[in-house]
Amino acid sequence: MNKTYRLVKSLTKSEKRYFSIRCRGFKQLEATKHELLFHLLDELDNYSAEQVLAAFKKQKVPCSNLSADMNYLYSKIMDSLREQYQSHKTSSQIRRLLDYADILAERGLSEDAVKLVEKAESIAISNQHTHQLPDIILTSRQIKAYAGIQQDFNQSDTNLKTSISAIATFNDEDIIYRKILKKRNEAVVSENPNSIKEIEQLLQTKIKENLPIHAQIRRLQSEAAYFNTKQNINQENETIKSIIKLMDKHPKFKQENFFEYITFHTHLLRITKQKNIVQYEEMLKDFLGLTKQVPKNQNRLSSRIFTYAYSTETIRLLNIGAYEKGITLIPFILEGIKQYKKHIPLEIEMAFYYKFAYFFFAKNEFEKSLEYSQFIKNEFKSSTRLDVFKYNLILNCITHYELNNFSLLEYQIRNSIIAIKNKNKYNNFDRLIFQLLKKIATQKNTKKAFISFKEKLKNTDLKSPGLNASTYFDFDTWVDSHIEGIPFREMKMKNLKKT
Repeated sequence: MNKTYRLVKSLTKSEKRYFSIRCRGFKQLEATKHELLFHLLDELDNYSAEQVLAAFKKQKVPCSNLSADMNYLYSKIMDSLREQYQSHKTSSQIRRLLDYADILAERGLSEDAVKLVEKAESIAISNQHTHQLPDIILTSRQIKAYAGIQQDFNQSDTNLKTSISAIATFNDEDIIYRKILKKRNEAVVSENPNSIKEIEQLLQTKIKENLPIHAQIRRLQSEAAYFNTKQNINQENETIKSIIKLMDKHPKFKQENFFEYITFHTHLLRITKQKNIVQYEEMLKDFLGLTKQVPKNQNRLSSRIFTYAYSTETIRLLNIGAYEKGITLIPFILEGIKQYKKHIPLEIEMAFYYKFAYFFFAKNEFEKSLEYSQFIKNEFKSSTRLDVFKYNLILNCITHYELNNFSLLEYQIRNSIIAIKNKNKYNNFDRLIFQLLKKIATQKNTKKAFISFKEKLKNTDLKSPGLNASTYFDFDTWVDSHIEGIPFREMKMKNLKKT
């Protein structure tokens, strides 16, 4: 698919409107051609160069090189997005002020240029953008020297040294944090007993005074990684809370780094889920409330909050057998999918629909389960997410069995096997499950077939592909429910009590 077409399709209404306004500033021929191309791509369901060229011909717009026009449009859209969003960021404001100062200085308007540099310096200091101070100070020196304006070099040198030292401090903290992450991985993967001691040695590095906020956060992240390695979830929890409180104290910094702010909240949710499930459920509501704090025109961040919250919660509910509660979430998830359609990856959307099918199956509402399972088959390509594609085919066959659709089941099994084999995803587990489905579809007494399947499963080297199967569907519970002759949900509760 063409990259320009993908970019156009990713735009929100406000982004499209902003780009259209910018187009009117182009030359007349460019505005006509590239606005037309933009709107054509926006209207197409699938990209077709032939359709675009035919539309140009109909409008009598010259087009000697469509590829060049597409690349030009791509760069213009990117410029528009940069202008729309970056202009509100402190770093962009400072860069723009310095650019304006250079332009004014070249025209001999040095006093006005100096005022802009001073404004840039004030913004950098108030927002702790110490990494930009060296550029500001050097620009100020150049402009004043060129204009013959007297300047205090001692103070300028002091400010320059302070800002460079602040940058070095952040770099030091960043290096420590990355070393700790590496040691943490060694402790987990290689089970290296010396890794924790090495992390402790790194954390003994003396903290410098008046750390900029970036460096303070890095130090706290290092401490959180250490507590995570030691599996001290209480201390890790308190450290991440400290990071969030620190960001709350600096609203401008928080707004400009809202993605990181969301990430810290997700870590907090993960820890709380392990500690206190009631507290976790309350915190989940607060986490969803973060969408109200998301900076203007940043729907992508809102969609991240939505997808993380509901993805983790639906998985948790499936694992604990809370199927009724999962079903109550479906209308809210569907509304969110509709609201954030442009920003939710198709693979995540596909996974949501699979979970809907699973929830209804577990509640013995097989018709509803089949409806969502069939929706996945009709609306999503297999390449969107191969794992969900495969297990949806298996769930679809199992659901047909539960509905006694035996006339359809043989056809569904055959087609599913072909589809999975075509994607090179067919393994021992798949062979066993489809063999079982073929047997139980033609036998009246199915209990023996289920018992036999369970025994074969124990004696089969499933390796990772087969072992993975339980993360998509609880096959053990389904088999046990038929052996004992009780509903899936009841069997799930029984198995949970055992474990």
